[in-house]
Amino acid sequence: VTRQFQQYIHEPYNPFSPAANNTDEIYCENNGNVYVTTSEAGLILFNVKKYSAVTVPFFKDAGNRLYDNYVNQIVKDNRNRIWLAAFDHLIEWDPTINASRFYHYPYLVKGVGQRNIEIKTICIDQHGKLWAGSRGAGLGVLDFATGKFKIYNNVYSGKDPVYRHNYIYYLMPDKEGWIWVGSRQGVYKIHTVSRQIDLLTNHPCSQLLGKKVNIIYQDRNNRIWFGTSSNGAWCWNPATNSIKNYTVAQKLPSDNCLAFLESKNGNMFIGTSKGLSILRSDSIIRNLRSADGLRGERC
Repeated sequence: VTRQFQQYIHEPYNPFSPAANNTDEIYCENNGNVYVTTSEAGLILFNVKKYSAVTVPFFKDAGNRLYDNYVNQIVKDNRNRIWLAAFDHLIEWDPTINASRFYHYPYLVKGVGQRNIEIKTICIDQHGKLWAGSRGAGLGVLDFATGKFKIYNNVYSGKDPVYRHNYIYYLMPDKEGWIWVGSRQGVYKIHTVSRQIDLLTNHPCSQLLGKKVNIIYQDRNNRIWFGTSSNGAWCWNPATNSIKNYTVAQKLPSDNCLAFLESKNGNMFIGTSKGLSILRSDSIIRNLRSADGLRGERC
């Protein structure tokens, strides 16, 4: 193991290089395929076993309608369909034949009228249902038969005691049949079958109320991690029903936490807006920044 970074960057004169350096989400498959969403050049696909990047600059459905804007998130379901959360589309894509189908999340915007809302985050629950979190219109469940969403939100209000906030940043299905919802005003849970809402009022995670939650992650020990925009990383341990907060005071490079990934040896990698941290045994053991090989410090 070299413990060195291998960089894949956009090279204007190399058509086989990534189409953009401003990337968001990464989805990896066991065969070496890596899908990378970008905020300016669609989707990038390459194989780490035989590197050659291919850009998917647009998607086209059966009616010859095109989509060529940015992509927020990517997931794959149990039927090997790839789903993309996008600006004003949900895209179902079959890369084997390059066929797409578009879905929309319509919402009546006060003072504007009905419009298709940006989908910020998507996930697949344990029953194969697709859930979407939107930019200001709550969350919805896609009916595959009709192509329409069952939407759960607060209508025109920004927040209320039921759904916290209509702006959803992240959805994460856990192993117990719940979906954790990260919003502009904290975190809550919704049950995938009963649709019961748990606001976590008498729960350690109530400390996240009023905080913008960027991302949620469940590790192998069933601990749930929350990355916030200005209050650091939080880890709830269900075994002890306790929560711990990691901030710049514990040596994180930034309190804006954007990503989590657990390594095989149990280390937790925490991506922040000012570098990458490696957490081991409840202590920050190393921070990585540009001087350590990162091309950019926003991780």
